[in-house]
Amino acid sequence: MIIENKSFKIDICDKTGATSAIISLENGFNWVLSDSNWGLVEGFETQSVVSEANCVKVNTFNSERNVQITIEKSLDESDYFESYKITNHHVSDVFLTKDNFGIPFSYDCLYDKRRDFMNECCISHLWCGGDCAWIYSVRCSGEAPYLVMNLTEGAIDDYSISYDISRTKNASFYRGAFLLHPRNLFLLPKETKTLTFRYRLQNQKPESAPLDHAGAIRFTADKYTVKRDEEISLLFESASRFENLKLSCEDKSIPFESSENRARAKIKFQTTGERLITAEADGKVTHLKINVILPIGELLQRRARFICEKQQYLKEDSNLFGAYLVYDDETKSLYYDSAWQDYNAGNERIGMGVLVCKALQEKFDQKLFQSLKLHRSFVERELFDSESGMVYDNVAVKKDFPRIYNFPWVSTYYLEWYNLSGEVKCLENSAKILIKFYENTHCKLGAQCIEAYKILTALKKEGLDSLYNKLLELFLCYIEKIDAEIVEHEGHTNETSYVSEIPNQTLSYFSQAALLTGKEKYLQYARDSLKKSQCFFANQPDFHLNCVNVRYWDRYWFGKIKSYGDVFPHYWSTLAAWGMYWYNKATNSSQTEEMIYNNLTGNLCIYREDGFAHNNYLYPYKVIQYSANPEKQNKYLTPGVFYGKSYDAFANDQDWALYYASSIL
Repeated sequence: MIIENKSFKIDICDKTGATSAIISLENGFNWVLSDSNWGLVEGFETQSVVSEANCVKVNTFNSERNVQITIEKSLDESDYFESYKITNHHVSDVFLTKDNFGIPFSYDCLYDKRRDFMNECCISHLWCGGDCAWIYSVRCSGEAPYLVMNLTEGAIDDYSISYDISRTKNASFYRGAFLLHPRNLFLLPKETKTLTFRYRLQNQKPESAPLDHAGAIRFTADKYTVKRDEEISLLFESASRFENLKLSCEDKSIPFESSENRARAKIKFQTTGERLITAEADGKVTHLKINVILPIGELLQRRARFICEKQQYLKEDSNLFGAYLVYDDETKSLYYDSAWQDYNAGNERIGMGVLVCKALQEKFDQKLFQSLKLHRSFVERELFDSESGMVYDNVAVKKDFPRIYNFPWVSTYYLEWYNLSGEVKCLENSAKILIKFYENTHCKLGAQCIEAYKILTALKKEGLDSLYNKLLELFLCYIEKIDAEIVEHEGHTNETSYVSEIPNQTLSYFSQAALLTGKEKYLQYARDSLKKSQCFFANQPDFHLNCVNVRYWDRYWFGKIKSYGDVFPHYWSTLAAWGMYWYNKATNSSQTEEMIYNNLTGNLCIYREDGFAHNNYLYPYKVIQYSANPEKQNKYLTPGVFYGKSYDAFANDQDWALYYASSIL
């Protein structure tokens, strides 16, 4: 069944009533994943699908609970609406909670390598703030218009991920479907409650768009991560004049000043920790989330001491002697697995050494320095060949198993050793590693943490002209290749397909190239990368989410609990700030400073005050992994339910987040 207005063409399955297509008529883009069950709640069977004038009515029923959902899908002149009327036909009360009820919305977040990411896929961002809830979706190209869903009736308090593991062989290619959880629906017999969603194509994002529907509210802060005694400005907005507004935190009222349909307040906290601030007005309730942290310098020192005291392996007869390893907070012990690449002693774990190096630059400590020297001995014995410049994957495999992706991390390690000690040999190592990286990849592979500009600047300062010229030549060779093959460059990794690292890396590379050469064309490519980079985050009023990139596969690879699902934050989301930092340098502007701050400080919630650090935070209420087609096997995932709203127990790799925060802020 097709309904249509000047903005949308909506296709609704005449058998199930699922929304199978929401197509923007301006560009033909379909925001809905094919073969999905958009809008059909599990446990409810479709009884009828009836088409009326520009409206389709779908009746579904759950016979076990005696609950009916009548879904009306309709259009006005420019917008699309879905209204879910939930009626209890049971003789007693029915409790619908996020444990047993969620409405599925399957946006096209399937990044299969066979697809044209820029024109076939989207990136979606959710805010489940009660009476203020929205989903903002943007095409991977970053081009407007965006599809924005606003909740206009009812309340949405949370979401889960429904993950069909049969959709892709590599689970990293698929984000999953969203299950929106209404505020607890406790229905009396014969009682009906309604949820209404409005879909609109617009050029503005939710945080700046007008509040243009009855009862619309918005609650924001000027920053979401602060230090103790740092003032926060709060803003409550309503579509119309409000009465009986109450702002509160931890059962204490917050004074405010109001005018017309706005109220402003200021607040500060004397102690660290996460805070929920609530706004209530005329029966509408929403909230925002603030995190109060120690100063970054203090976090840096505490984390470095924890690494030195708890995460360094000290058995002298072991190949691992001196290594910094994964730490399990549940067992209070080190963890190592040579068979699982992301639990070994190399790869991203080199970030612990980088962080200790950075901490020593800020405040020298002899005990830390001895620990770092021991770690460097381990690196040079097991992971790095200083003569050839090769970097290896793990212990006891030197000369047999180089891992090209690790090269830039080890290069950064030696750059920070140079910054700490002034040892020119460390700078030479840093440059040689990057040179070997480009030679081995034929200048065709990007990677995190390539600090070409910093290394080249130091080489020039030290008069190392041969290394300078060679590295500059290879770096610009790479820039020219992605300059010429920018479309092919997207989706180059095997672990994932199209993810935030790709535009974040190119944003950094093009910006560094512009600084080195002054060429305008590199700035133009950087601007395009910036637009694509910013597709991966939104401005939800929650420190976990605000300017923090979408990532959804890392808990499987790096965490203790092997599930997929949205991790907000995961430390590699700081690559957005890294790219924007170099963009500001190249353009001599402060255009993205606020986004950089929110991105970096939002990631610091993974650091505890005792120096332990969590790999990630699983944000959804739960992740439901299932297979719609049991004949299709997925070697990465098995069916099951994994609960979120929790920090992972492994300290594994996350120190790149604090490294970037201490380097940039």
